[in-house]
Amino acid sequence: MTQKTVEIGLVLQGGGALGSYEWGAMQCLIEHGFTPKVIAGVSIGAYTAAVIAGAPNGDIRENLNKFWHSVTIDHHPFLQPDNQSWLSMFGNPNYWKPRTDFFSSSSWNSLNDVAPMRKTLTELIDFERLNNAELIRIGIVATNVRTGEGESFMNGQKKPLKIDHILASGALPPSFAPVEIDHHHYWDGGLVDNTPALTLCRMLTEKERKTLPIFCIDLFPEHGPIPKTLHEVQHRMLEIQYENRLNGPDNVVKHAHDLIRLLSDKLPVNSEIRKSEPFKTLQPLLALENLHSVGAPHMPMATATDTDGVVTSVQFFDDGIAIGTAGAAPFSVTWTRCCLSWRRDGSVWTTPRCWR
Repeated sequence: MTQKTVEIGLVLQGGGALGSYEWGAMQCLIEHGFTPKVIAGVSIGAYTAAVIAGAPNGDIRENLNKFWHSVTIDHHPFLQPDNQSWLSMFGNPNYWKPRTDFFSSSSWNSLNDVAPMRKTLTELIDFERLNNAELIRIGIVATNVRTGEGESFMNGQKKPLKIDHILASGALPPSFAPVEIDHHHYWDGGLVDNTPALTLCRMLTEKERKTLPIFCIDLFPEHGPIPKTLHEVQHRMLEIQYENRLNGPDNVVKHAHDLIRLLSDKLPVNSEIRKSEPFKTLQPLLALENLHSVGAPHMPMATATDTDGVVTSVQFFDDGIAIGTAGAAPFSVTWTRCCLSWRRDGSVWTTPRCWR
């Protein structure tokens, strides 16, 4: 019996290596009969989105496997897990290479060269397919360096998506240089919008705003412990900086959504307000009612000692709830704050939502 395919929207955040969770989530969604119809991505999420939408012959799983295997650095057997990231100092053969023109370092505007990633994406992406909005609509967010504003680039427009649009979305300073597009320079879109849900909403039809399930893979947890070391400080700072801002109770987007929902329900059909540009501009926000936030797994770690110098196990808690116990050093557990679940009978969705 052939499994029925369910079309969905995808919001793919930036987060460097954490983007591999988006790879796994997409594999899981495909296995359960879901297929992306509309995707909005930023930074590593833009890379993943382009690899999905531009997969040769539409083979998404195979193309994602090729991409993520190509940009993954092999585990070094003599380095502890916390120190594996030091390998990135020497570059990544299919992602970036460190600059070596040291005599001109005073004029550098970046530390690395992304020529390897340009080659990787060029080999993996079918740009004719990527720009066919009838197959998959895709939106990519980048930050205009001069204005400081986020800009969205979409397929199906007069100007096609090119490799530079993808690289611009992932050009995180100072590691990577800004990318020039039509005489404008762009940095990583995650600097201004690391959860490009609004970009996705603007690409939806009126019908899709009401019916299309949208999944956002949250790569950064909202809550976290008080950091005790510089390493933990840096880690928690990045989590706060790039977390899903749609979750906050004071988020202006949430309030705008609530207002447009109230107006849509209460205004007469022939009201002049419905014809106004502000009302029409806010209509895409109604799609956020179908946005399901799915947390990526995270691995808390702890160093534990006692007066005897022997610790047999460490129990971990998240907001007072036990999430696991480790019985050997280095003590760690893996957990997912939000779990994805749904019922396939009709259109009933039971995933955790962004709105609270």
